[in-house]
Amino acid sequence: MQLPVIDIGAVLPEVIIALTGLLVLVVDLFGSSRRKASLSVISCAGLFLAFAATSALMGGGRNETAFSGAVAVDPYGQYFKFIFLLSAFFTILISPRYLKIYNISRAEYLELILFCTLGMMVMVSANDLVTIYIGLELMAISIYLMAGFQKDNPRSSESSMKYFLLGSFASAILLYGMSFLYGITRTTNLTDIARYLDFTQGPNASAMTMLLQNPRMLTLGLILMTVGFAFKIAAVPFHMWTPDVYEGAPTPLTAFMSVGPKVAGFAVIMRVYMISLESLVSDWWPLFWLLATLTIIVGNVVAVAQKNIKRMLAYSSIAHAGYLLIGVVAAGQASLLPTGGSLSGSPVAESMTSVMVYLFSYMFMNMGAFAIVISLGRGDDPCESLEDYAGLAKRRPLTAALMTALMLSLAGIPGTFGFIGKFYIFKSAIYVGQYQLAIIGVLASVVAAFYYIRIVVYMYMREPEGEIAPEVKPAGSTMYAAVATTFFTILFGIFPGSIVGMAKEAVEQLLGLTSL
Repeated sequence: MQLPVIDIGAVLPEVIIALTGLLVLVVDLFGSSRRKASLSVISCAGLFLAFAATSALMGGGRNETAFSGAVAVDPYGQYFKFIFLLSAFFTILISPRYLKIYNISRAEYLELILFCTLGMMVMVSANDLVTIYIGLELMAISIYLMAGFQKDNPRSSESSMKYFLLGSFASAILLYGMSFLYGITRTTNLTDIARYLDFTQGPNASAMTMLLQNPRMLTLGLILMTVGFAFKIAAVPFHMWTPDVYEGAPTPLTAFMSVGPKVAGFAVIMRVYMISLESLVSDWWPLFWLLATLTIIVGNVVAVAQKNIKRMLAYSSIAHAGYLLIGVVAAGQASLLPTGGSLSGSPVAESMTSVMVYLFSYMFMNMGAFAIVISLGRGDDPCESLEDYAGLAKRRPLTAALMTALMLSLAGIPGTFGFIGKFYIFKSAIYVGQYQLAIIGVLASVVAAFYYIRIVVYMYMREPEGEIAPEVKPAGSTMYAAVATTFFTILFGIFPGSIVGMAKEAVEQLLGLTSL
């Protein structure tokens, strides 16, 4: 009997994160109080080592599968790992002030961040439906606990319970859809599924017989899987958990949750739908068109009415999911064009690249915005109301300037990374003839500009009402994170070539690896 080859190098970043999480647990259990104070340093060191390992895999040009085809070792997965590791690092950086104010246990907090990051990394490297689900559940369970981390806060407990119940149903629906796909194709490997369903490459008698006998089974599986993934990315109408969870969870964890799961969800959607289910694109792209339209409209319109910053950013996050879905629709439409297909430089590659660039920009913008929100907190007052930002430019001009740059980027103003992301998304939609979706996105961006710029107006043109509590000097690491994310938001808005090039190369190698 031949034993399977265990290639630890293929999953070295994941191994490093897992060992770092276990080390944090051991130090917390057996270490002295002085050593416990270094838990954040240990976590950041682990993230740095994982980042270096990911860079080595990316630079090494590995484009293959490992662990009997269950794990894909390719630049596509490494690209998203960069986003997860950076978002985890920024989350740890913005947390000390919040942890001190609310007396939150540092060890459990860091472990949840690390293991949630591990789950997301497993998801984006998965080349098998079962591996995807394992990574998804590791991520989801960590987030359920994150949402209810402040046990003495009723809002936090309520948000955790809501997310747990709805998330469990969504996971079950997703798994049920996967079971239909497995029943038809008799495999869970993504490459084998694509090969099984691709009738253009020759007759596939068993697949054809199965589909003729059960014509609606595949459609039902597609719908169920789409519902499950739509919940994970907070697409309308599966978005109702988002505002309550964002508002109730600790603010640093809200920042992390607003980025990680969404990025992981879109990474998996593009790998599954554009690779395994590309031959069925005419069946699933209308579903994503509908989701994109509803998500853009509802997210932006409801965000206008919000007075709480965290809830506003929650609906903003929903709207951004809608913009990203435009790129998914464009990629699906592009594969139907005569010049589409899985070719380097094709409209498919351009559309998928636009989604990846947008996700990178979204990480910097959102992490920075939440860092500013945390820095404004005073003791037990989180300062999450819009009125708390009135006159901020006079009291803290640097904080107001950073928040202005981030809000302009979220609105998609030229000169920022957010503009680059939206430009590529709308360009891909227009290129494949999705003019209606592009127009909806542009008009919705005008609406979004209102509630983003409204914060700027409050900071610079409104006077605070009543007495202002004395300002508390923000924790250094929180402001460091805010400055760093704003800097990169502007830098990549002016010089986006490195990120765009990295995303494009990753997509081209993904399509080249799995072309049938």
